[in-house]
Amino acid sequence: MQILYELRYPTRWYTKLLMANMPVDMAASYLMTSYEHAIALGVARDRMVFPQCGVDANDHWLISDRPQLDDSPAMRAIWNELQRLGVTNEGLTQIDLYSCFPTVVQSACDVLGIDAYDAARVPTVTGGLTFGGGPGNNYVTHAIASMVDALRADPNAQGLVTALGWFCTKHSWGVYAGSPPRDGFRWSSPQDDVDRQARCVSDQRDGTATVESYTITHASSGEPQRLIIAARTAGGVRTWCHSTDAALLRDAEDEELIGRTGAITDDVFEL
Repeated sequence: MQILYELRYPTRWYTKLLMANMPVDMAASYLMTSYEHAIALGVARDRMVFPQCGVDANDHWLISDRPQLDDSPAMRAIWNELQRLGVTNEGLTQIDLYSCFPTVVQSACDVLGIDAYDAARVPTVTGGLTFGGGPGNNYVTHAIASMVDALRADPNAQGLVTALGWFCTKHSWGVYAGSPPRDGFRWSSPQDDVDRQARCVSDQRDGTATVESYTITHASSGEPQRLIIAARTAGGVRTWCHSTDAALLRDAEDEELIGRTGAITDDVFEL
């Protein structure tokens, strides 16, 4: 994660240092028990860390249904719920945001209202998935274990650990502190609120469309191979298209395509 922030996103490409690195062999664990049992076992009070509250929600399962590709209504609903439970931005002095891709870190920072580029508040206590393994390595267990260490060193602090799954789809946020929650642990899910969010109409269409977002796949040699585009028609319908035109692929890597309008014929996009 630190490397991610030092790079300051100098390129549109997702390099290996900007995303989860799966070939990492790791293990982590934590123990949970009641306060009374911990006392009976002789656990020192200054070693205890307490879950405060947690909120879970899922975004619309199909990406094509999401009205805005660079936003997460589920994250926003979760944060609203955590604030209702008494959590504040200012109170979260320790943060670990799930970081499989830079976009999910930026989205979470936008929701929390914090600067993703603030070197004084890098949102990880673990280091991020660049060297923390991918989902198969159970990164969030590492994040919780690291948060326990951070809160033991700063017992008056409050910490947030976030997790997600699939395509920024499944979200789970938990808050921890060195003191037990005054009202006991609380959990909720604003799933009904998220499900009521509008769904984008999507259909495969020929005709004029404007690029909403895109990505480029590359061959093993590093050469650009295929341009994959999410575009919107004049009526707001999302349609997916592609191109293998070498000139257009070079253009897409050198210049921003988002906002540019082209023509789609049989799912092939041309400017």
